[in-house]
Amino acid sequence: MQLSVNLVGVVSQTLLRRTDGRGRVAAYETLVATGAVRNLIRENKTFQISSLIQTGGRAKMQSLDQNMAKLVEMGVVSLEDARSKSKDPSEFERLVNLAKVGAAGTVATQQATGKDSRPAPAPNPVVRGAQFRPGYQK
Repeated sequence: MQLSVNLVGVVSQTLLRRTDGRGRVAAYETLVATGAVRNLIRENKTFQISSLIQTGGRAKMQSLDQNMAKLVEMGVVSLEDARSKSKDPSEFERLVNLAKVGAAGTVATQQATGKDSRPAPAPNPVVRGAQFRPGYQK
């Protein structure tokens, strides 16, 4: 009960060799103590937390395998090194293949349309140094 009430989040990391030979890079897993996570802890169903991490992208959670698949896709680490640190090799392979398909789809869309298919960033609503009031002019 105390852990479920006081937990804010957990970050776990492992170091992988960089493909460029310039040291190591951290691959990490993040868990945010959402209501669902707290409930699983209270009910002693902690074995289900890993599935919440995999589906918790909105809460900025990600599994170690998801992060390593991104690092492999970016070419920062080798597939073999990441596979050796994977918790679930079959899930890791699935994530790497999804990343390859997603990257190929993005490139194909860019080539076909001549545009970047990623959404444009939202404008920053903060106006520094002055208050923003609709219809206000200096």
